[in-house]
Amino acid sequence: MNTNNNFKQGYENLNPNQKQAVDTINGPLCVLANAGSGKSTVVALRCCNILQKTDMKPSNILCLTFSNAGVDSMKKKLKALMGEAADQVKVSTFHSFAHEIIIDNNAPGTKNNTSILTSGQRFMILEKLLANPKSAGTFYDIKPTSAKKLHSLHNIFNLFKKECITNENIISYTNQCLESILPYEEDYLLKKGGLNAEGKKLAKKIEDFSKSIMPLHNEYQNILEEKGKIEFQDMLNDAVYILESKDTLRQTLQERYQYIMVDEFQDCNKIMVALLGLLIKDVESPNLCIVGDELQTIYRFQGANLSNFDWVSNMLPEIQTIVLDVNYRSTTNILNASYGLISQSQHIHPLKRSPMVCGNKELGERQNETPKITSFHNQEQEGYSIAKSISS
Repeated sequence: MNTNNNFKQGYENLNPNQKQAVDTINGPLCVLANAGSGKSTVVALRCCNILQKTDMKPSNILCLTFSNAGVDSMKKKLKALMGEAADQVKVSTFHSFAHEIIIDNNAPGTKNNTSILTSGQRFMILEKLLANPKSAGTFYDIKPTSAKKLHSLHNIFNLFKKECITNENIISYTNQCLESILPYEEDYLLKKGGLNAEGKKLAKKIEDFSKSIMPLHNEYQNILEEKGKIEFQDMLNDAVYILESKDTLRQTLQERYQYIMVDEFQDCNKIMVALLGLLIKDVESPNLCIVGDELQTIYRFQGANLSNFDWVSNMLPEIQTIVLDVNYRSTTNILNASYGLISQSQHIHPLKRSPMVCGNKELGERQNETPKITSFHNQEQEGYSIAKSISS
């Protein structure tokens, strides 16, 4: 397989903005790319271009993405372009990369050589904690804990880890809610002022939650450490701790990975962004390329954040931004209708001044299919409308 010929053929099929993204290999780069814009192909060709135009080895390139499916897709594209050399490019999810940092470097003070906690083990630990009045605090209930409550509690714990929430944050959020939000909600106020019975009841629940949730979380983490167990989210937190406390290790990784590319950047949560920040810490004009759509945070439940792109712009004000403005998956009518909707967002990038262009000739000729945009008050109304349209 001739890698150079494969690159040339792939490169010639790119549109102008895609070529610009592939050719921009030095310094920080942001590629704003919607689904169907060929972003994965751009990332793969950019890897090849780096190797052709610099003295870097494949092992000097790190590609991070959010899902295992994304890793598999990127490896296949690189393999088709580079052959066996593709195996030396580090393509990984954030969690796998973090776990390697923990295991390979055996950092003191972290949970090394630990096994992943199963869901069954997790809920046994939570049930035991909630059955003890001392550890459960205001969460204690003499009745057996429901599965729904166990799931909700674990989701809260995961949120703390993803968003780096501390006890001080909880206190601050609680005070803000009690002082600046609840007193202005009409449903909880008396006509003469002050909270009504429902308002006082809700305020008490908020205060109880604030007092008990973090001690319960800390006790949960202590038990995991005693049992030598680790959760997926702990991998990221521990990796960040290691890189924050071990400058030598961080600098070793920076020396190894001279070029870092992040696909689906909008799906990163706060701790993932913190890990990236450490990988480029103190590096002048780092070769960090982020690829994603600033409006497509479909994994918000996992901590995906619209402010990710603001973080990069603030940390790297010299970053160059390229918009992939041609779509190969949707018709012109769909692209125009979707732009009419998303252009109303306050978060849309100023470079997105017009709808994407249809790059698929066959799709571009299908002008009779006009999408219908409908808004709903809630999920139940949306589900009913969809079911009704299917049955009719």
